[in-house]
Formats: sequence, structure tokens, C-alpha cells
Amino acid sequence: MMHRLSAVLLLLPTHASADLLVAARTIPARTVIVADDLRLEPDATVATQDPGQIVGLETSVTIYSGQPIKRDALRSPAPVWSRSWPKAAPLPEAPPASESV
Repeated sequence: MMHRLSAVLLLLPTHASADLLVAARTIPARTVIVADDLRLEPDATVATQDPGQIVGLETSVTIYSGQPIKRDALRSPAPVWSRSWPKAAPLPEAPPASESV
């Protein structure tokens, strides 16, 4: 029985080849990730990452070219305010100061 188990273990692959998502360029902090920022490299130590889960997120730290993209270095992008959005109502003008004699 032990010999069969050893034979089966020898036939199993020691690792599976996968792709590692890395930065294609240096991406400054607070940059929203686009597809051109990413590149897949063969790596046997990690599971395949889906670029679709990363594109559109914002970096919270600088990620250097060739550095693996880690989920904890990303966050939801900050809202972008537009000048075309409605403005707040203007403050009422203060009454004129009374003159003292």
C-alpha cells in the first residue's frame, strides 16, 4: 500500500504553471488602473489572476514596473467631481453694517 501511495505522489505535478499579474510600467499612487498598465508573466507559485478584477481600481501605493499587483495595494477609485454638477446655493448676503456716530 505504501509503495502505491509513493508511486501516485511521484506522478503528481510538483507545481502547476500559472500567470502572475505584474505592472507593465511604474504606476504612481492614486492612479486608476487601465489594461495597458498590466502584463501577465508565467509564475508557478500563484494562481492565475483575472485582470478584469483589477482594471478600474485605484492604486493606494506606487507599484513599480515588474512588481506583482497585490490586492491590498488597490482600492475603489475616489469620486471625481465635475464642474457641470449643480452648485450649492449661494450664501445670503450679510445685512449692511449700521453706522455709529
